[in-house]
Amino acid sequence: WPESIPDYLALVGDSADGFPGLAGWGAKSTATVLAHYRHLEDIPADGREWEVRVGRPTALATILQDEWERALLFRHLATLLPDGRVLVVGGVYSGYDPSTVIATAEIFDPNTDTWTPTGSLATPRANHFAVLLPNGRVLVGGGYTDGSALSSAEIYNPTTGKWSPAASVPWRGQQMTSTLLRDGTVLVTGGYDSSDTHEAAIYTPTTNTWTSMPPMDA
Repeated sequence: WPESIPDYLALVGDSADGFPGLAGWGAKSTATVLAHYRHLEDIPADGREWEVRVGRPTALATILQDEWERALLFRHLATLLPDGRVLVVGGVYSGYDPSTVIATAEIFDPNTDTWTPTGSLATPRANHFAVLLPNGRVLVGGGYTDGSALSSAEIYNPTTGKWSPAASVPWRGQQMTSTLLRDGTVLVTGGYDSSDTHEAAIYTPTTNTWTSMPPMDA
């Protein structure tokens, strides 16, 4: 179930990227749950409704609901590559301390259950977006560093393990959403800086350009 690896990492965590995972969600229970439900959204909120056998299902379900936003955020930063490996990049090394935002990136190989360092970002960032492009590269942008929101973006090449600059998002913000569209472009929306933003823009990988869209309704 390679499509579930980002969900697995969201539950189990990766201490190297400052995310310890959810309390009680060990490797065995997580693998058992995701082998049946595949993705976080498919896991019933009530553990009594689970169709799998794990220890303390009610407690695990409660923890997941309580930590839902954090789990989704970390899953968003774990990008499944075309070859089945997973790229995890940036984050906060120590809790939510903005001075400990990191630029490092790692590759998780589920076949060997190993982590391998890869090229680091030019700009340390956390709460950024990451999306797999049609050419197999990964676009990362926005987020924050040292307490300041970012608009800069970078592209990761899994063949070389290196990052290159990409055109900046038209606004600064963290926790933007990114969606790969059917035509190969990327829709980026929202986020916040000092307040919520309702901006939207389309990124075209072939031209490395952004096209601003009408703002979203509040």
